[in-house]
Amino acid sequence: MKIKETILKYDTNKYNFQEVVSKIYKSELDQIHNDSDKEYNIVQYLGKDSDTIFHKVFYNKLREGWPELKDIYKDFIKEIILPLIDEERLVYQKTPTYRVHLPHNKVVSLWHKDGDENHKHPNGEINFILPLTKAYDTNTVWIESEPDLLDFHPVNMEYGEFLMFHGNQCTHGNKVNETGKTRVSFDFRVIPGSEYDDHYNSKTITTGQKYVIGEYYDVINK
Repeated sequence: MKIKETILKYDTNKYNFQEVVSKIYKSELDQIHNDSDKEYNIVQYLGKDSDTIFHKVFYNKLREGWPELKDIYKDFIKEIILPLIDEERLVYQKTPTYRVHLPHNKVVSLWHKDGDENHKHPNGEINFILPLTKAYDTNTVWIESEPDLLDFHPVNMEYGEFLMFHGNQCTHGNKVNETGKTRVSFDFRVIPGSEYDDHYNSKTITTGQKYVIGEYYDVINK
């Protein structure tokens, strides 16, 4: 399917991601950099993009179970994302990737395509970014409108909006955050069931999971 960059809205009362995640910190999400007196170096290395205390707190909570978040995420995939793809079967990223874009820092080390030689995501993936805070200017993701055009622009979003785009083939990245606000967001990927290849052997750069159902992906049916 052809994937067009699209910003969509959802009901934050029903899918209250911000409320659930903010409970694990001492402050509002866009101010969590004030929870630590540690200065973080600008992210420069692939695989170190999620190496802060804020990520550790989040992923430790996930490892404990965190059904409040997991249930909302699964409902969101089934009720919001599956109808967008219009297939009977949808393969989706089992756990959303957690991004914390701190002031004076970057959140992803490389400008990249998810399908490039470093990341090796399978063809057919569709990307989504869901901010839990306002995402704007230098604290949001910058993407090109079509593969290899290099016409980068910021994707400005409010909480309650999310982005669908072709991150597998469109280059995207981020700049040093000079807004003074932390951007917190989820990103995740889905594959229409008709395009899923269960023999794909590449693994993620961070966790070493294979891009298959039961490891990186789960599956949901209409």
